Order: sequence, then structure tokens, then C-alpha cells
Amino acid sequence: MLMVSVCIIRLRWYEKMTVNDMKQGKLRMEDFTVFMPFIPIDKKDYGNNPDLLRAQMFNHFEDVISNELQQIPEMKEFQER
Repeated sequence: MLMVSVCIIRLRWYEKMTVNDMKQGKLRMEDFTVFMPFIPIDKKDYGNNPDLLRAQMFNHFEDVISNELQQIPEMKEFQER
């Protein structure tokens, strides 16, 4: 029961901190996990090295996201900046 109480208090603190940051216009990125059933990079290209795979995935995500932004009409204003 004590552990549950501590977790709830911690979550409330984190929520207040996040709301405060959003009001100030600060963006934050915390550790997170992405599950991908299929990795779009051939295993021989990264040699089963997780650091090399991570670097290649960052480039892949940047390419995919930048192409997605170009296809969203509502984002046209931001693309021109």
C-alpha cells in the first residue's frame, strides 16, 4: 500500500511539472519505447549492433516524419518557416 501511495504522489508531481512546462512553452522528451514488429533496416546493415541500429533508426524516423509533414495540409504554415 505504501508503494502505491508513493507512486500516486510521484505521478501527481510529474503531472504538475508537465503542465507547468507546457504552459511555459517548453517541450520535453523523456525515455520511451517504440515497438516495431518489422525493422525497416536490413540486419546486415547494422551487424546486430544496437547502437548502430539506433543511429540508423533515427535517420529513418527523420526521413519518414519529414515526408509526413509535407503531406499534411494543416502543417503548410509551419513548413514555410
